[in-house]
Amino acid sequence: MITVPASWRPVVGPVALLALVAALFVPAWLQGRVFGTFDLASHTIPIEDLFARYQRAGDLPVWTPEIQGGFPLVANGFQSFFYLPHLFLRQALPGVWVANLSLLLHLWLGGLGMWVLLRREQFAPAASFLGALLFSGGGYLVGRVTLPHLLFAAAWAPWVLAAVFRLWRVPRLSSFLFASAVGAAQIFAGHLQIVVYTALLAAIACVMLFVSMSVRAGLRRVPLVLLVPVAIGLLASVHLLPVAELLPESLRSERLVGQELFDVSYPSTHLLTWLTPNVFGSQATYV
Repeated sequence: MITVPASWRPVVGPVALLALVAALFVPAWLQGRVFGTFDLASHTIPIEDLFARYQRAGDLPVWTPEIQGGFPLVANGFQSFFYLPHLFLRQALPGVWVANLSLLLHLWLGGLGMWVLLRREQFAPAASFLGALLFSGGGYLVGRVTLPHLLFAAAWAPWVLAAVFRLWRVPRLSSFLFASAVGAAQIFAGHLQIVVYTALLAAIACVMLFVSMSVRAGLRRVPLVLLVPVAIGLLASVHLLPVAELLPESLRSERLVGQELFDVSYPSTHLLTWLTPNVFGSQATYV
């Protein structure tokens, strides 16, 4: 019978989780294959390759004549030039490996985040392992492997929730800074649509936490929690301000109407799927 030293037991679950998730990618890489289809191949990899060329030349892609006859790529709302993990990766790797290696790193990030979230919420190690594996090795994340701008941002969601829970329960400066940092990281990571979804989840969680304690104790925490979005906005302003400047313009050089803005990639009518079991709609309603 194999016995695990007591000092190793806290890391057995996370290490096993990372190994299982890596098994999704490493065999394909050893065969010289990558997951290069759909948005990954047509958007993420080419843009990361272009980002790498600008970065190594010491320039910012404020205006890139290589795309669409000229495009302010630094204002790309799906991929931020300033996303810190990619800044390090693209300094040494081509775009194809930045994108594909980042897929694995973010599945690891999401899995570890879910493990941390569940363990801090007093779930048993076995339950935490299963929850983390289901989150990172299946479901939404794996279903978005070829849509990295959604996967990368979604991988930060458990960390955001864990940070919000910690800030609410331990209202200290360190908790505030951590929540602000992971919130800003999610904005830099990918599509702002995921940031909106995560913010909704965090708001619901805060309401539930507020209800679970006395009104006086809850009211003392509200101002600090409300300051987090402000801090996040300041930390991510280098990405948000160019995107906000470009957002009112469409390909027709006209202002976007509300329907165009909110129906991008996830029509508002599909929010009903949060309440109904027919997740994918029907032939008549889902396009």
